[in-house]
Formats: sequence, C-alpha cells, structure tokens
Amino acid sequence: MADVPVEALNMLGQELKRRREALGLSLTEIAESTRIGTRFLKAIEADEFGVLPEGIYARSFVKAFARYVKMDEDEAVSLYQQQTGAEAAVCDPDVPPLDDAEPFVFKEPSAGFWPAAIVAGLLAVVFIGGAYAVWRYSQQPAAVAPVTRPSQNPKAEPNPEPSAAPGGSPVSIQPEVVDGEIRVTLKALDTCWVKYTADNGEPVQKELQIGEEAMIRATESVDLSIGNTRAIALQINGQNARFPDNTGIVLRRLTITPETAKDLLIN
Repeated sequence: MADVPVEALNMLGQELKRRREALGLSLTEIAESTRIGTRFLKAIEADEFGVLPEGIYARSFVKAFARYVKMDEDEAVSLYQQQTGAEAAVCDPDVPPLDDAEPFVFKEPSAGFWPAAIVAGLLAVVFIGGAYAVWRYSQQPAAVAPVTRPSQNPKAEPNPEPSAAPGGSPVSIQPEVVDGEIRVTLKALDTCWVKYTADNGEPVQKELQIGEEAMIRATESVDLSIGNTRAIALQINGQNARFPDNTGIVLRRLTITPETAKDLLIN
C-alpha cells in the first residue's frame, strides 16, 4: 500500500480507518493483537481522543494502531499532536518501546465489577454512618439511669445449665420469654457487621464471627442495621423469623415491635 503524505491527510482517525479497511482488518482483530480495547480503537478512528487515557498511554495506543495498519508511527503521533495540541514528548521512559515489549494493557471493568462496587459503597456508607452515630453519642452528657420499680411478677427460677445430648454435644436452652418482652437473636452464618438498639437506648455495633450470637432484649422495640442479611439467621422470641420481603443485602434499619414481630415469624 502506498503511503499518503501527512500533509494530504485530513484527520488521523480517517487515515487509520482507511488503511485498516484496505488491509481487510476488523477492529476486533487489531484489539486481540495489540490488546487495546475496541472502545479505544473506535475512539481513535472517530478522532475522539478525549476518551483515551492521558499522556504517554494515548501516544502508545496511536503508535500501536498505526504500526498494525502499516502507517509510519512518527507521522501518526505527529498528526495526533497537531489535532489535540499535545506537546511532543522527547521520550516515554515509563512505557517500554512497543518493538521490544507488549503494549500497555488497559482492561475495562468486568461485568461483575459495578455490582460489587455498589455493595462495597453501601457497606462503607453504613459503617461511616454508624461510626458517626457513636461519635455523636460519645459527645453527649451521660444519661441518668431511670429508676425501675420492682417487678410484680414472681421471681423467675434461674435457667438450668445446658445439658449434654446423647452424642456428648451441649444442648442450647433458650431463656424464658417474659410477657410483653421482645427477644431478638442474631446468629452469624458468616462474618458480618451488625448494629442494634433496644428501647431507644445506647446503640451497640460489632462484627459477629461465624457461629457467634447476639441477643437483644427489649420491652418496646428493637432497631437493627445489618451489613449482610444473608449472613444472619434471625430469631424472635425463640422462633425462626425472616427479614421483610423488600430487604436487600444491606439492611439499613428495621424496627421490631411486639406488633410487627408476628409478621416476621416463619410459621
């Protein structure tokens, strides 16, 4: 193929595309050989250089593309600099010459990157919010503990120690539920961050390890925030329960009262 002088070229992208089509090459073939994403190759052919990474990497992309379609690399870079106003570089010390090494690889994010990034962002928001709430509470004067009246109910007998099952493993005995009380149990199926408040008291946040349990007892309400609902088994008053149907992986806030607890129980 006869070279076309730089002065006769209108735009770099047009010349690269003309040469590629004359050689019967597709952008996919060039992308596989140069390991430059087709998105960047299309941008170069469309003279949309703002899509490319800045600096030496953009020049490397142009040089690799030009070499593959048999265009003089220096002329291609010169035309690129004329169109973008980029300053000429004496050398690119951080990028090995394309003749002796593989070209720079710019990998586009995989399909699973964004969902994972969103989940990580939500967890970060929950964690920062919890830390801020703890800081706010720590700045407030200590509250005077309310005076409680003696309960009219007979004194409950102490719970017996867990007895051993025939196989030798201990049997966990759930504490007795007092009338009007809410007892919420969180069991970690995997490591998980949780935050809970009983009867609008001081919030507690911790990271439960696998097999660890947290029991919250209240008389009016229990507020929950959970980093990963799939890692938590929920029980209310000793019965298996579920999270609301519209709950996602991250539970921002769930308020459990004696009235709403009934709707969460698994029959």
